[in-house]
Amino acid sequence: MKFNNKLWIWAGLFGLMTTACDPVIDDLNPDIVAPEISITGPAEGDSFAPGDEVTITGSAMDDQGLGSIRILKEDWGVDTTFLDSAANFNISYAITIPENVDLDTRQVVSITVTDGATNEVSTNVVINFGGDSENPTIAIAAPVDSTEVFPGDGLEIDVTVADNFALSTLSVEIPGLEYSETRSMQGLTAFSFEATGDNAFQLPLQADTGYHTLDVTVTDINGNSATSSVTIYVKPLPEYEAMYMVGAFNGWDIANAPQMTKDANDGFVFTVRVEFTEANQEFKFVTTQDWGTAVAFGVDADGNPTTAGGAPNLVGPPSAGLFEITFDVKNLSFSYEEVAAFENLYAVGAFQGWDIAASPEMTKVSDDLFALRITFTEGNQEFKIVNTQDWDTNDEFGTNGDGGVVLDGPNIPGPAEAGEYLVIINTATLGLEFRTTTNRVLMVGDATAGGWDNTAGTLAFRNSDFEYTYTGYFSAGAFKFLTNSGQWAPQYGNIDGSVFFRATEDDPDPGTWNIATAGYYTFTMNVVTGENTLVSYDASGATEYNTMGLIGHGIGGWGDGDDIQMTNSDFEPHIWTITGQAISGNPDEDNATDIKFRANGTWDANWGETTSPYGVGTPGGPNLVVPEGTYTIKFNDLTGHYVIIE
Repeated sequence: MKFNNKLWIWAGLFGLMTTACDPVIDDLNPDIVAPEISITGPAEGDSFAPGDEVTITGSAMDDQGLGSIRILKEDWGVDTTFLDSAANFNISYAITIPENVDLDTRQVVSITVTDGATNEVSTNVVINFGGDSENPTIAIAAPVDSTEVFPGDGLEIDVTVADNFALSTLSVEIPGLEYSETRSMQGLTAFSFEATGDNAFQLPLQADTGYHTLDVTVTDINGNSATSSVTIYVKPLPEYEAMYMVGAFNGWDIANAPQMTKDANDGFVFTVRVEFTEANQEFKFVTTQDWGTAVAFGVDADGNPTTAGGAPNLVGPPSAGLFEITFDVKNLSFSYEEVAAFENLYAVGAFQGWDIAASPEMTKVSDDLFALRITFTEGNQEFKIVNTQDWDTNDEFGTNGDGGVVLDGPNIPGPAEAGEYLVIINTATLGLEFRTTTNRVLMVGDATAGGWDNTAGTLAFRNSDFEYTYTGYFSAGAFKFLTNSGQWAPQYGNIDGSVFFRATEDDPDPGTWNIATAGYYTFTMNVVTGENTLVSYDASGATEYNTMGLIGHGIGGWGDGDDIQMTNSDFEPHIWTITGQAISGNPDEDNATDIKFRANGTWDANWGETTSPYGVGTPGGPNLVVPEGTYTIKFNDLTGHYVIIE
């Protein structure tokens, strides 16, 4: 519907109202969207004089139908309302300016549009009489000049503009950062533009670093304008060389915080696998393993990492388990995904010709600890630790450059000197350890037969490659373990109830295990996990044999009188030893080298088993096959443990 200008001029002047049809209201679908209004005339810059006719043009719109359009200028006698339920209404309304109008007063015609649900929108039309040459004003509250931000940061913008007569348009731009906003301010004398809080401008992650300008331009309806600018400095994101994770899961021990793996294609992304022992365990990301130098990332109010001082700790997954943590420094975000623990690990490298199909499997000592004895044929031989024997499907642990490992890192350099080493990897802390090793440990101390003479240690038995045990008589006193006779290092001692490895004489000397009351005990220690036990042993009903011997093809035969006698002592009547014993193949028996232990030169008490070079003999068990060589052999008739050392 379009109205005749002259008709509505007079209707407005005499305060009449013209009615169209009633608006339609839908109770089932309530309308909460306000109508829209657009004014196209008078055009900006148009100026008028008393007695002139001003035509206001434009349109009103609503998604569910309009209700009313009211044009109001009370001091000129204009108060007209149109009722129309159409979705669109074309405004064309003429007003005659009174002859006695006050040219020094700002003259404003207001237009209010409602819909059938009484949602409302208003705008003003300013009648311009010309003569205004005063520029608008601009106040930039944020950002302040020389503000520094990182790519990806939120930049808050707060601008206020004003004009003595009537504002027209506002433009806020940062040309180098792809930011541009414009606003129309029909008839207003003041206007605030805010992009703050959640609505702040998010700088692109790939934003050009360096200096940029935020430019603000405002015009009034008379074409007067003003411009103001502030400088913004976009700082380069810090590329941290290393990132670690420390928290309740490792006792907040930053010195042993596991290092994260830096993504080869994105230096801002780090990952690590962590075993959370409880739900919602707190942690932080840190850039070094020293609280005095580390940049620490806590959590902000939105749950994202922040370096703000005093920020609370980040919170881990809602359940315990092994998780892969990903930290994106650029986006200041992190995520976690539960993963299966490694079931198998292998070592592949120059020590075995990089033959992954033949890579030796490491022993899984616990959920996170794997160990393997490796003989490095040269110093600094490189290797990797992998979880399959296939280059195409495995996860590869390489060096982190600081003595530990990371996934997808470069080759790990082996020890500086060739030799046999115990290699231990902790998949939770990503720690890696090399220990010079032998196939024996020797017990010394005033609780043992040899006292503190490091050349007279008592050879311990083994339950596995990494678990040593000894059941026998102990005096009241102390003991620890050596790996080489006559040398105080390497050694294993006791620190805070855990087995501690002392690699060299320069390393701290660990404590001892202590026997308060002399008697029979069983001591067991795992040199990889550090677990150990010392419990009393009841030997009151044990048989004390007169003799213990070796018999079999490997030492001459199975006949009576073929026994090679072992020796014991008053201190250790149940521990039998023979030193320098040759085992050779019997040519009459296909070079067989099998042997057994037997007591008192008869078969009434004999022990055998199939495992070598250590094990637990079974009474009446199978023959023990030993490769040809010369050995120290030790046997414990209390438990059946034996150990064979070449």
